[in-house]
Amino acid sequence: MGLDKFRNLILTSREDHSQDSPNYKKKGPKIHFDLSGYDILFWELDNLDGFKAELEKRIKRRVATLPFSAQPWDNEWLNEHREKAMAGLERNNLSGFMEVCLTPRDLKLNKELDELLLATEKAQIRTFGWPLGVMDNFNPKYRPKPTTEGIVNELDFENRENYDYWTLRKDGTFYLLKNLFEDKRKPGHIFFNTRIVRITEALIYSVRLYSELNVSSDEYVLIKIRHGGLKNRILTAVGGRKITFNEGRQSIEDEVDTEVETKLERIEQDLIDLVQKFINPLFEVFEYFNPTSPEITEVGWFFGGQSI
Repeated sequence: MGLDKFRNLILTSREDHSQDSPNYKKKGPKIHFDLSGYDILFWELDNLDGFKAELEKRIKRRVATLPFSAQPWDNEWLNEHREKAMAGLERNNLSGFMEVCLTPRDLKLNKELDELLLATEKAQIRTFGWPLGVMDNFNPKYRPKPTTEGIVNELDFENRENYDYWTLRKDGTFYLLKNLFEDKRKPGHIFFNTRIVRITEALIYSVRLYSELNVSSDEYVLIKIRHGGLKNRILTAVGGRKITFNEGRQSIEDEVDTEVETKLERIEQDLIDLVQKFINPLFEVFEYFNPTSPEITEVGWFFGGQSI
């Protein structure tokens, strides 16, 4: 069975198959001698409840001691693209950013490049500013480029205070980094209503993207959103929004990173709750700010009529 493989196994057998049992019958069924050194859990027909209880204990002990081998995130791949994106952000003298990472939890796709291109094109939500995963099919400079792993797009507009970098791998892993919209309108600030809208857009984008890639609605997806360049920013609002809190709330934290796991089919149904899971840790660093439910449900105004 291989070196140390026994640590991951729980072997069971009927009690009279052990040659040490008083119920063992010569020339009858028996445990092979190669397994005689293993810790075998024996069971008897008249004590199945006891066997079940002991089996559950052993399973729990095994689970508690086994290392996690499954890694849904390919951190090496993510870090490679993160470094490229951060370099582009710095090149444009921008510090604030929003980062979005998406991946199916258990399913690994193997899509063709043209399928990736079409899916990202259809997944865009044209409601607020530049959509996530923005592309320009009419300008070759801003059209996603094919690679051996998938497609990648870097939109680097000199002197326009905008920077976008995103990539989609053949297995369905998506990475995006974009500068904060706030730095174009009011540097040194962060708009709580803009962040609510952008996070909502990221959630809806994930549904559209994976639906276009024919991922089953009952598959689990991981969604990770990180905001950076927050230190010393002041929390406020944009677009004529009535401010219901004292201005001047400032963050001493520079980054906030939150990850959520959910079924694809649940994102639309649980949209408000999912948005709350992302915005709470983001806004708490601004002196405990907690938006009210009406402020969160305003996303319906921004995304009304946007079919998922």
